[in-house]
Amino acid sequence: MSSVKITKTKVEGLETTGKQYEVMDTLQKGFMIRVGTTGRKTFYFQYRDGKGRTAKSQKVTIGVYPAITVEQAREIAKKLAAKVALGESPARDIQEQKKTLSLKEVGEIYIQEHVANLKPKTQVSYSSIFYGHIFPKLGKMKIDAVTTRALTKFHHGMRETPYHANRAIAVLSGLFSWSSKNGYTPKGFNPCQDVERYPEKRKDIFLNEEQLAQILTTLEIMEQNGSELNNRRKISANSRKSAEENNTDNEALKSINGKPYRNYITAQTANIFRLLILTGAREGEIQSLKWSYIDLNKGCILLPDSKTGFKKIELPEDAIAILKDIPHASEYVFPSPKEDAKTPYQSNIKDPWRDIMHFAGMSGEGWRIHDLRHAFASVAVNSGASLPIIGKALGHKNASTTARYAHVAESPAHKAAERTAGRIMDALKKHKSS
Repeated sequence: MSSVKITKTKVEGLETTGKQYEVMDTLQKGFMIRVGTTGRKTFYFQYRDGKGRTAKSQKVTIGVYPAITVEQAREIAKKLAAKVALGESPARDIQEQKKTLSLKEVGEIYIQEHVANLKPKTQVSYSSIFYGHIFPKLGKMKIDAVTTRALTKFHHGMRETPYHANRAIAVLSGLFSWSSKNGYTPKGFNPCQDVERYPEKRKDIFLNEEQLAQILTTLEIMEQNGSELNNRRKISANSRKSAEENNTDNEALKSINGKPYRNYITAQTANIFRLLILTGAREGEIQSLKWSYIDLNKGCILLPDSKTGFKKIELPEDAIAILKDIPHASEYVFPSPKEDAKTPYQSNIKDPWRDIMHFAGMSGEGWRIHDLRHAFASVAVNSGASLPIIGKALGHKNASTTARYAHVAESPAHKAAERTAGRIMDALKKHKSS
C-alpha cells in the first residue's frame, strides 16, 4: 500500500488498473482511498478496535469521490480519529445504528452510494420506483424486518401494471443484496427471492420491411408538413395576423381518443427515427449522439459508454448521407429545441412516435420505438447475417439476448428449400420431356 498526501489532484490522477488497490494519506492517520477494479474511488477511515497490534482492524466507509470532496472526507476522518482516541469504536457504533434503520433510510443511502454511480437514465428510473412506489408503501418498515409476505402484498397491489410490479421487486432485490453486503441486514438476507413475478410475454413478432418502408414514407410526408407549417409561421410573423392565420398550428392539431396529435414533425425528429431504423441503435444512443463520436471516413459511431460499455455502431451509406446533411449547431447531433430543457439534446420522441404511428395507420398495433431495433435485427437475419454478427452489431453482451431472433431465420431457410426443390422438379420435367 502506497502513501501520499491525498489531494484532489492526486485523487483524480489515480489510474484504473483493473485491480483494486489502496492509498494511505500521509497527513491524517487512518485516512485512505480505495480505487476499485472499475475505477470507483472510495474514502475510508481505518483504525484498530482496541489496544496493541493484536486488536482487530476496522474500516469505516466515508464516501465515494466526487460525490464527497477530499476536504469533506478528511474532515470526517479527523472526527472519527477523535472518537477512537476517546476509546470509542465508530465501526461498532455504525453497525448498531444500521440495525435500527428503516427501509427508506437504507434506500436513500443506497441511492446516494450505489445508484448515483449508474447511468443517468437508470438513476431516474430507480428514483421513480423508490419514491413513487416503494417508499410510500414499505418505507417505514425496519430494513431487516421486511418479509416475503409483505413484498408479495406490495407486488399484488401493483397487479394492474404487472411489468412495473416486477421492476419494483427487481429494484428491491438489488437494494437487499447491497444492504446485505454493507451490513444493514444479515448476510444473504433477501426476501425478494421468493416473490413470484407476473409472467411477461416477449414480443416475437417484428416489424417487417414493408412496415419499415411505410414508416419511412410517413416520416417524409410529416417532415414536409412541418416544413410547410414553419414557412406559414414565418409569413404570419412578418405580416398582419388574421384570425385564420392565428389558427396555423391548430390546423395541424388533431386528436386521438381525446389526446392531441400533430400531422407534422421537424426534420431533426425525422432524422432521429431514420437513424434508429438504419442502425438498430438504442434510442438513447442516437438522441444523445455527439459529433465527436462519429467517424464518417470509417463509417461508424464509437460510443465511449453505452448500456453495455464501449460500443461500435456501423453506419451504412444512407445513414452517412443523413449525417452529412445535418448542420453542426452544437456538440450534439440532435440538440434540444428548447433552451430550458433538462437535457442538452432532444429527449422526447415518444409523443412524435405516437403521431407517426397514427399517421401511418399503425397506432392500434402497439409498436414501440424499441421495436425499430428488433426490426433491424429481424431484417438482418432475413438478409443472411448470422446471429453472432447481429449480436455484435447490436452490442449484445450475451448470445442468449440475440437468440430471440433465431426463429426469424426459418423464413430464408424455407425459401432456400423451395428454390432447391424447384430446381430439382424443373430438372425432372426436362428429363421427362427429353
